[in-house]
Amino acid sequence: MTWRTATFLVWDLLGAATVVLVVLAATGRGGVLRRPFAPVRAYLEGHRTARAAAVLGWMWLGWHLFAR
Repeated sequence: MTWRTATFLVWDLLGAATVVLVVLAATGRGGVLRRPFAPVRAYLEGHRTARAAAVLGWMWLGWHLFAR
């Protein structure tokens, strides 16, 4: 798999997640409009190592996808 293919795959996954959130918001299920990432946030607030890994992963992803 090339970097180009991997990049398109990541964008496809982000697009699919956006579509899912929009559909859930339109149907009024689960309070998606209020706090869509509440379970993730609650997990990261309780686990310091996971929070650091998430920040470093986000920085790495941003660098490799956008800064080059």
